Amino acid sequence: MALDVLALPPMSDECERLFSSAKLLLTDHRSRLRMDVIEASECLRAWYGRPEQKAFEDSAIGLMEGEAGSTVGADGPGRSAPRSRSGCWTCRTKKVKCDEIRPVCRRCVRLKLNCDYEPRLRTFPKGSPVGTFVHSSLDFSRLEPTPRQDGQDESSCGNPRFEAEGVSSAIMPSLNTPLQWGTYGMELGNEEVEAIQYFRESFSPLYIMKKPQYSAFAIMLRLATHEPLVLHMALAIGGCGIDYRHQWHERRYCVSGAQSKDGSSKYRTLGLRHYSEALRELHTILGDNATAESANLDSLTSGLVLMIMYEQLHGDAKCRGLASHLNGAALILKHHYADILHRAGDADQSVPLMRAAESGSPRHLSQFCARLITRICGMDATASSFGLGGQVTRVLGERLPENDDKSSLPTGPIKRLSRLDTYSGSLYRSVWGDDYPAGELMDDLENQQVFELLGASVQLRYLISELTSLQPIGGLAVVDAVRKVEATIHETSERHMNILDFASRLTSATNNSHSMVATIRSIVPIYYTEILDFLRIARNIRPPLHIKLNDSKTIRNIMNLAYQAYQHGGDVAMVRIARPLFLVSLETDEELHISWILERFKGLAQFGEHFARARDFLERISLMQPESRTRIDLRTAFSNQATSICLCLM
Repeated sequence: MALDVLALPPMSDECERLFSSAKLLLTDHRSRLRMDVIEASECLRAWYGRPEQKAFEDSAIGLMEGEAGSTVGADGPGRSAPRSRSGCWTCRTKKVKCDEIRPVCRRCVRLKLNCDYEPRLRTFPKGSPVGTFVHSSLDFSRLEPTPRQDGQDESSCGNPRFEAEGVSSAIMPSLNTPLQWGTYGMELGNEEVEAIQYFRESFSPLYIMKKPQYSAFAIMLRLATHEPLVLHMALAIGGCGIDYRHQWHERRYCVSGAQSKDGSSKYRTLGLRHYSEALRELHTILGDNATAESANLDSLTSGLVLMIMYEQLHGDAKCRGLASHLNGAALILKHHYADILHRAGDADQSVPLMRAAESGSPRHLSQFCARLITRICGMDATASSFGLGGQVTRVLGERLPENDDKSSLPTGPIKRLSRLDTYSGSLYRSVWGDDYPAGELMDDLENQQVFELLGASVQLRYLISELTSLQPIGGLAVVDAVRKVEATIHETSERHMNILDFASRLTSATNNSHSMVATIRSIVPIYYTEILDFLRIARNIRPPLHIKLNDSKTIRNIMNLAYQAYQHGGDVAMVRIARPLFLVSLETDEELHISWILERFKGLAQFGEHFARARDFLERISLMQPESRTRIDLRTAFSNQATSICLCLM
């Protein structure tokens, strides 16, 4: 193929011109191939620095050599061979045969390439009924980039505020139709489309136990067609998520990727730009009282949820941004949701999504908004166990209406917040109506009690974290609080006895084909983690208290379900129980448990920087004596450290 070194006889002027053109085409092909390597190698984050150039050159040259020999080489007999349809994308992109060995095929090992088995977007001929962008393994609505036309009349894009007021009527009839973007002047190019695809196909499945197309994130994407705040946040999470996944692959496989002059990738630049736009949009909404009063609370709450999740995944190492958003969410709920929270749970005013209210008439809390508020509450309560948050749960406990139950146990906040769960219970079947599959409805009904246990666990988490504020006071106040929380734990265990008993009988022989099994393996460890956290706090109270709960049994229950979850769900299943594993590693004296958990966090690092920080922390403390690990107070351990850890996503 090296045409420039061939010995050729003298040629006519025309032949020499054609030969020169062929050389230029080959040079251009090699240049384009090198750029393909850069794109396929994925992009490093700015703060990891620029990789060595030699690593890139070796991989690029190796790839070109592999292409040159692919027609008759070891990779296959050439174009006459059947094309691999289940091989890695590195081989499929270059149209060479892949031996389909996972996780890394032999060709990628030999050429030191990033062996990519991740699902990809497939492109189809223009006008194909399949759609312009279709995921290779999941059936989602079509996404098409908007052609960028100069001089477009912005008046034809519509008024976003006007459209937001009637968002429910605009969204609900079209949940199964292709998404249409640009309704308020925003145009989506190919990179934005990739970010949206990542958001709903790679990001959202990590934090839900439903099919993504029937989840809360699917409703958010429908809102994004009308609300800039939601779309900006989806693009921010998608762009930064692609960038992080790329640079994780580069670190793992020692390949280099394309970066801009300032050291950041195009996806990270896109993510940061849209995050900035989302913050500006939030300021616009809340900066004017009239605008805030007319704002669509479904969209506003969606934006808050996504901002908190963004800061958890891509925020600063000290978690300052996360703490700020949790504090801000508490203030927003206090000042802008006060009236509707007092009317929360009114069955006569139940609406799945927010409707435009007539001027002067009160707004009502939608089921979707209630579901998102409980999610914010869960993240806030979890953050409080790491020394952050707690304000959201406190505000909701104050603003939600009182129950008739006058129990002396500290279950008032739990039962008040459970009203939101009950109120939003029929959300999905109300939103999708007749289009909601019977299988999904069956899963919702079967999992209802398990999710009630999750709600109780979230509120227990807040009550347990409140004990830390009483520890400096000491005396009878803290002893009385401990006794009441212990009684609440026993009451919760009795109320969900059937679920806990079923979980104890599960073995690895039962797979996740039944959704309730997978849900139990994800949620029951969270409940046991609250018990473990409570025991950690009670252990340090003086004088010592006699607690009937057993930490070794609790650890055994968590690890048993964690082993099963990993066997049937892999690293993705570990995302949902990362905090239980983290806390077990502090409490257990079993080296086998510690080494297994460290290996799991090594795999979790691909999903977010906070997992990588947690792994580094656990590796350091694994060298400590067990009695020293159990004395670590997570609520104060990171106050003087360069990095903080907060695993508050579920």
